[in-house]
Amino acid sequence: RVGILLFVVTNFNGLNADSNCAEGFFKLAEKCYLINADTRMNWYQASHFCRQHNSDLVIIESESEMQSINDYLVQQKYFDSHFWIDASDLATEGEFVYHSTGQPMNYSRWSVGQPDNYKGQENCVRLWYTTNGFYMNDGACFTEFAYPICEMPKFFSIFFHDKFRQIEWPKIISRFVLH
Repeated sequence: RVGILLFVVTNFNGLNADSNCAEGFFKLAEKCYLINADTRMNWYQASHFCRQHNSDLVIIESESEMQSINDYLVQQKYFDSHFWIDASDLATEGEFVYHSTGQPMNYSRWSVGQPDNYKGQENCVRLWYTTNGFYMNDGACFTEFAYPICEMPKFFSIFFHDKFRQIEWPKIISRFVLH
């Protein structure tokens, strides 16, 4: 019990009580996101940026999540911006997997003609705007032309009473946020 309380207390000051998201993150549907649209990064830098904020590049799991992210990016007028997500085919060409989980990319909304691995150098997935909204495109991983979209994990693991337990962020936060 003390272990959990100490963990929450050390991270409590950074919480947004209204959304159950960490400071700087915003809530869309049931997930917390962070977008850094100040500095263009390559895919590796973007992944590192998210890790520094206790998150990972976003994993888009469904059309509804993609549409929520699309609507937010359009609302913010990010029409000329590109955004890195967690997927790549670095291990095997044409087989896109999520870097943070190693799981296959089960949902995609590719732009027309994508992925195309242009010049054999495009292995990392980004979102870019077309006339119909944001779509996925493969991009060169080392090119600094996109911004990160970070996603706070829904669960975190903690070692407590001699075993690991997974705890859902909103549930643990709601117990300690003062109303």
